[in-house]
Amino acid sequence: MVRLASDLARVEVHRSTLRRDAAALPRAVTALKGVHLIPLSDRVVTKAMSVGDSGLRSLDALHLSSAMLLKPRLTHFVVYDKRLYDAAQAEGLHPVRPGA
Repeated sequence: MVRLASDLARVEVHRSTLRRDAAALPRAVTALKGVHLIPLSDRVVTKAMSVGDSGLRSLDALHLSSAMLLKPRLTHFVVYDKRLYDAAQAEGLHPVRPGA
């Protein structure tokens, strides 16, 4: 299994770890080393401008458009937000919401 994420994950993991438990930051950084990061290319940004409905937040649209680049090879798309789940499902991805 290959783990993939938008390059946005670096910022989101860092910021959320600092908010919750700054001492855990080294572990969070190490965990990200096992994730292949998808660059925020012009193609990703352009797709994010039109993907989903108007309720989809900007960062979620970027995550979704990153995943859509890999759609033919993507088996699951892990999300924690209901709006992102719905948008991913509408795009034919296979979203999974842990804990939902």
